Amino acid sequence: MVRGRLVEMVNAQAKPDDTILLGTLGHLGYRIDIRKIDRDGLVSPQVLHYYLEPADPQYAWARRFGGTPFIRMIGNFEPDFIAIGGEEENLALLTQYLSGKGYAVAGEFHSSGYGLSRTLRLVYNPNGSFFVLYHRVAA
Repeated sequence: MVRGRLVEMVNAQAKPDDTILLGTLGHLGYRIDIRKIDRDGLVSPQVLHYYLEPADPQYAWARRFGGTPFIRMIGNFEPDFIAIGGEEENLALLTQYLSGKGYAVAGEFHSSGYGLSRTLRLVYNPNGSFFVLYHRVAA
């Protein structure tokens, strides 16, 4: 299970005062033992104001991850870990951006098979789900 391996890696590497920024809370948020900041504001209402600020065109490439608000959250909260899923080609752009901000890829998690579609129907996705875990290596 992709998410299970990601959770195990975070829980093994994280220090008690570390934080993680999650693309979505879900299973990861439930099982990860450190402080969580979720992009959607379910347990982190402090992120909601980012969605009211004007978008920055230089971050248009990040629209798959929440766009300008997500990039600003990274800059302002400076989480120790970032876990996000998406298509591999879009995640490559995020990886390039984050490497310039002191983050490195700590793990890549890929699985093919069944998953839930946006309409909550069970569908087979031969490309599967792809998650990347980033870890801050420079302060």
